[in-house]
Amino acid sequence: MRPLTPDEEQVIAHGATEPPFSGRYWNHKADGTYACRRCGATLYRSGDKFDSGCGWPSFDDAVPGSVLRRPDPDGHRTEIVCAACGAHLGHVFEGERFTIEGQIRSFNNREPTGRRLILCVYALSMTTTDAPMQNEAVLTGTVCKPPVYRQTPLGRQITDLCLAVPRLYRRTDYIPCILWGRTALAAAEYPTGTELTLTGRLQSRTYLKNLGETSETRTAYEFSVSACERVPEFAIF
Repeated sequence: MRPLTPDEEQVIAHGATEPPFSGRYWNHKADGTYACRRCGATLYRSGDKFDSGCGWPSFDDAVPGSVLRRPDPDGHRTEIVCAACGAHLGHVFEGERFTIEGQIRSFNNREPTGRRLILCVYALSMTTTDAPMQNEAVLTGTVCKPPVYRQTPLGRQITDLCLAVPRLYRRTDYIPCILWGRTALAAAEYPTGTELTLTGRLQSRTYLKNLGETSETRTAYEFSVSACERVPEFAIF
């Protein structure tokens, strides 16, 4: 191994942090493995690398036994180091709470069993917080397909609704929404094209999908509505 540069020595031996979006591997996408700069031990596989948007290489798994975790000297974070030589690799974040402000977006994920609508949050800002946990969002868009009204086996009233939410560059996100009780009854009558403002939260829930002779447990990701307001139509004279 060639000697470390002064900047590499500061990061690897002394726990310094290089500026985000400055390293040669933060946006590197080629197949292969990532090795420790100091001792050459294999640490990560390219298949476990993901784009976190933070400006540093990010992985959701390591080669078994190659990376150790230990409390960071700052007393808050968890440091990760090379198990072979102790080189500083960065930090993992567990148990911290964040306030994220942004947009709910959707895209179709193609899988062997067919397309699947995925919901995600496009974060415009993210800060750490000690405030109580809160999951709330407001959507304004139009009903893009006829609502589906149903009742659960226990008689609970539900309406499934898909809301088309416009954003910049003539793009549209299609957000599956679920409404309950009296709100569900009202929403079931909304025609396609009705403009609504919905307040609620992102949620996931498991359900049993009937496949004819068999069934399987699946997970639904949706926007659970707590308040629904119809946007008034203004007459043009």
